[in-house]
Order: sequence, then C-alpha cells, then structure tokens
Amino acid sequence: MVKSDKENSSFNEVVQRYYCPFQMKDVKIEQIHAEICEQRDEKNEPATHVFLYGDESLDPEEFDLALHFEVQNMDAGDERFDLSMILVGHFVATVDPKILDQETIREFQEKEAFGLLWPYLREAVFNITERMRLGMPPLPVLDFRQSIEDQDSLEEEEPE
Repeated sequence: MVKSDKENSSFNEVVQRYYCPFQMKDVKIEQIHAEICEQRDEKNEPATHVFLYGDESLDPEEFDLALHFEVQNMDAGDERFDLSMILVGHFVATVDPKILDQETIREFQEKEAFGLLWPYLREAVFNITERMRLGMPPLPVLDFRQSIEDQDSLEEEEPE
C-alpha cells in the first residue's frame, strides 16, 4: 500500500522529531581510580561531580564523548571512599553525515548522549563499589526524556 503525500509528510515529521541521527557503537572505561580513605575527613563534605565532554570540532560521521564521574569523601558505612571514572562512548552517524550540522551534533551531545552513557556508568560504578565491599546502592535510574523536556521548556522561557 502506497501512502499519500500527506501521510508521508506526517511520518517524516515524526522521524525528524524522534529519530536519533547517531548510535553508540562502543563504550569503554578509559580511566578509573577508586580507594577507601585511610582516615575519615570530617571537615570536607562528600562531593559528587558528573560532566560530559568531547572534542570541540566533532566529526559528524563518528566521534567520542566522555562521561566523567567523581565522588570524593563519600560515606560507605564505617568507611569513606573516593572514586573517579571516565567512560567513553564511540558514536557513529546513522544518517548521511553531510546533512548533519554542528548544531545537531551539539544538541545530541548536550541532550541525548548523557542518557545513552549513564546506564553503562551506573553499572560500572556499582560493580566497582560491590567489589570493594562498600555496600553502596546503585546510582539512580534517571528519566532523561523528562530532563530534556524540562531543559527545553526552560530555554523557551529565557528572555533573549
């Protein structure tokens, strides 16, 4: 059955709105450091840092993005620990790279890639802390779709 132009137009709008132009081809742990602190540092509060970064001039055909996760002076029962991990995702275009502009790539990096890398980071952190016998619960499951919607609505509200 051949669809009418009107139906195809609607389908194309759905694809453009929901289809991700990149897929993650590989993920690796690039760096990890974990240690149980010898002495409790009561002066410093526990701190957690998470950020995503990549090369400024991303090649639209394929590129790497790194998710850096760090906790310092974190409580684990009777002990405290430090953990730092860099997880790198290798992404490839699922469409002709010639039609992708830097804005599309940057939007993917800022809004989508974090959600694709997070489950791998979550699993790796849980495995490491379990092997260290720290008894830590897994990192939370995050709803990145809601986060993207919230971010988009905040951007719309900002005065120019």
